[in-house]
Amino acid sequence: MRWNAGIYERGPKPCGLTICDSKELVPLNLRPGEGNFYLKPNGIFYLDDQTGPGVMEAAEFARSGLKPRLATQSGPLMLRNGVGVRKSDGQILFVMSDRDDSVKGRVTFHQFSRLFLHLGCQEALFLDGDISTMLVHPKPDANFISNTFAAMFFLAE
Repeated sequence: MRWNAGIYERGPKPCGLTICDSKELVPLNLRPGEGNFYLKPNGIFYLDDQTGPGVMEAAEFARSGLKPRLATQSGPLMLRNGVGVRKSDGQILFVMSDRDDSVKGRVTFHQFSRLFLHLGCQEALFLDGDISTMLVHPKPDANFISNTFAAMFFLAE
């Protein structure tokens, strides 16, 4: 099983924790910085063979002692495009919102967070940089920088 997700910096290299096949490829990043990745609370989405899937605040994850099979770090928790784990059954939920509805306006962080709560998730992790909006509705003067992207999920068995 292969895994690829997270916010990337130049290289391309994940900005934070990346675990594939139980091997830590990039360590947990608790440093301060600029951009979505560093907005607090920062979090981890993980798949652990003992506890199942989960989303956890990054500093809490550092203290947890978990050694998951797969993990990605991003930030901040609970925003517009994200992943959550339903508490009742461990179901992983990926959610995307329409960022700009001409009638109802923009989806707020509060509304998006409430949706995850309504779906039974206690935590959700932001998985989107600005790239999805730029690719769907690019501004005429859009300047695509090579590292302006976030989570990519690719799973192959």
